[in-house]
Amino acid sequence: MSALYVGVLARWRGLPRWMLTYGIRCLPGAAGSRGMGCIGFPAHPVWELTTACNLRCIHCHASGGKPFPNELTTDEAKRLLDQLAEVPEFRMMAFTGGEPLVRKDLFEPLAYSQALGFTNTMATNATLIDDDVARRLRRFGLVIAAVSLDGFTAEQHDNVRGISGSFEAAMRGMRALRRAGIILHVNITGDGVQRRATRGVDEPRRRPRYGHPPYVPTRPCWAGAQHK
Repeated sequence: MSALYVGVLARWRGLPRWMLTYGIRCLPGAAGSRGMGCIGFPAHPVWELTTACNLRCIHCHASGGKPFPNELTTDEAKRLLDQLAEVPEFRMMAFTGGEPLVRKDLFEPLAYSQALGFTNTMATNATLIDDDVARRLRRFGLVIAAVSLDGFTAEQHDNVRGISGSFEAAMRGMRALRRAGIILHVNITGDGVQRRATRGVDEPRRRPRYGHPPYVPTRPCWAGAQHK
């Protein structure tokens, strides 16, 4: 299974405990395949719903901020999902951005995707999530939320995210997701500062309660590649 592969690559000491606690629960996010995260899946669509975002991250691959003027309308979004549903191999739908929750009609594509039989996942900074939002996400088929957390202190995280208070807001959102029964997949930007900041993450007392292994190898692109 891909979780074992990631565990070996990341030298993740907490893998045996994770397998016992979360291993089976994470399978719905793999939409029937024996995989987790973006490793081990069959072919699956990842849809950047919008480039709009409420944060200003220094490594943003989408150069997020304002929405593009030609982003799909709600009806166009549903037609796209209809087309994607015609591909037999597509069983999981990943929604990302920008920040998906900035898009006011987000729950309509989610509900439509669920009705078409997709398993929904989403990449989010979690700052716009409270208990009500988390429950709605769960109701519309969201099984895994990939949440960005760039350090375990407000100073570290907010420096990367570009907005003061984003760390506390993200932590509140993550707790709300957990209360709603949505599994967390924590994404950490892999620069030198963050690697030092996240040493010891496998120690149970320091680790937030998530469902997936903490590290996935990444490389800088777009704004991240330009940042020094």
